[in-house]
Amino acid sequence: MAKVKPFAIEAVKAFIRSPDIFQCDFWELPAVQQLSREPGSAALLRLLDVMLNGDLQGFKSAASPAVLESVGISQDAALDKMRLMALLTLGSRANGAAVPFADLQTALDITPEQVQPWIVRAIGSKLIDAKIDQVAGTVTITRCHHRTFTSKEWQGLGQQLSALRDALQATQDTLLSRQAGRGAAARAAQAVH
Repeated sequence: MAKVKPFAIEAVKAFIRSPDIFQCDFWELPAVQQLSREPGSAALLRLLDVMLNGDLQGFKSAASPAVLESVGISQDAALDKMRLMALLTLGSRANGAAVPFADLQTALDITPEQVQPWIVRAIGSKLIDAKIDQVAGTVTITRCHHRTFTSKEWQGLGQQLSALRDALQATQDTLLSRQAGRGAAARAAQAVH
């Protein structure tokens, strides 16, 4: 593990620092998890954990100036990224239902005037697909990235693919059955004539 520790630390820092990467697929790797037990990197892993699984309040407590400086990211840039990640959480929890602007305002810790620009920013970054209803003061998020892609998500994807395969097999069986039935009916009609 000691050999990969510097690479794990750099991967964590690169994820936190990047303004364009919002999905982490290395969270469960043993080398990354090991960082939580290292005194020099525990705070760094806590920040990553909050960014992937927490909310803005947890982020504010984990994003100390010392940790952010070690990553090489400003407080404002880190906060912007966390706000977008919090928006992803709201989108995935809403599951296609309308989300009131007030919920976004609370989750992102922003003013009412900032809600729509943050939604537009997330759409422009292709993090979400959404429709804004200004009259109702809601946004309906129809697709959003996940903050993490771990074994849980792989398992869910496997279940969805299995269900799709089963549905396609059932459709194929139905079509073959109907085709066989038409063939038998055609042969019977031919035999009568």
